[in-house]
Amino acid sequence: MFSTKLWKAAYPPNHYIRQVPQRKIHLFTFLQLIQLSILCILGFSPILYTKLILPIWLVAMVGFRYRILPKIIATKYLRALDQRL
Repeated sequence: MFSTKLWKAAYPPNHYIRQVPQRKIHLFTFLQLIQLSILCILGFSPILYTKLILPIWLVAMVGFRYRILPKIIATKYLRALDQRL
């Protein structure tokens, strides 16, 4: 198995892999997958009224990103995850 230090050394020093702990990256990805699954459920639902909730959910996701997510994951880690590669 590869060592974490060797794996991280393959990336440049400003890459998010080297700046953010692996558990935080997994938590961030897990939260994104939950949001994506809710979007798919609302978007592909055969019930007509669930599609009306879709725009409300999109606005709620923006609020979640800027209000709740910084309380779960530190802001410095979110900045590193949001940066351009």
